Amino acid sequence: MPFNSITKMEQTNILSGFKPLDKVLGGFQFGSLITLAGRPCMRTEFFTYSMVRNWLKEEEPNIIANGFVYFSLKDKKSKVEERCFGHASDALSNSEIFVIESYNSGLDIKSLCEKIIAYSYKGTKVFIIDNFNMIEDNTSRDIRIANHNIARRLLKLSHEMDIIIILDAMLYSYYLEEREGVDGKRPCLGDLGYEGMSGDLDVFSDVVIGFWSPEKYHIYQDERGRDLHHLLSLEILKNVNDDNSEGERITLYIDPKTSKIY
Repeated sequence: MPFNSITKMEQTNILSGFKPLDKVLGGFQFGSLITLAGRPCMRTEFFTYSMVRNWLKEEEPNIIANGFVYFSLKDKKSKVEERCFGHASDALSNSEIFVIESYNSGLDIKSLCEKIIAYSYKGTKVFIIDNFNMIEDNTSRDIRIANHNIARRLLKLSHEMDIIIILDAMLYSYYLEEREGVDGKRPCLGDLGYEGMSGDLDVFSDVVIGFWSPEKYHIYQDERGRDLHHLLSLEILKNVNDDNSEGERITLYIDPKTSKIY
């Protein structure tokens, strides 16, 4: 069965290419704001690059009918290309479906929304933004209010344009670092909403996926003695499309040599 299991006319979602995640979520639904949330160094960017690899390698590139756009707000275009194509070196023939816009010093929300709308009118349905906290809102000097306005506008845009917006955002809760044990380090939805620093994405997002890597906390075995090296744990913290999926845990493998995720 091809990666896109439904026809272009019927397509209502996009699969990530990670079968365990797609089984739980049923893919990313059009008209959704998706937040990938983790503390620093929790490999959210590796997940994004590997997801791009999955899309570029697909034999049916019309899985995303008119391509997808990656807004990089922290790295130059050349660096993004190197990382994404490094994860998909055998997929360069499909790279025409992949557009990268780089603003490594940040971008204001008004300009970002205008660009997304322009692409949407051309038929593009999927947008990745690699650093929520580099989006600027000049209407408020209070960073919490500014982030709230940004998150609300992106949610509204995803719903109105019937598109998928995937955000990489930071978990700000420092209490997570102090919690003990394997389960204590797992992110929860409240960590994202801590003091409003992530713009209330815990409220505005349709789907929130928490990321954590056990070995980053020097946790190498679980309570049963199972090896936790090179693992990336995904926690479904919120899914308005299916509340029953909340609390599901998915484990992926990180290749220590290439940083590819499987």
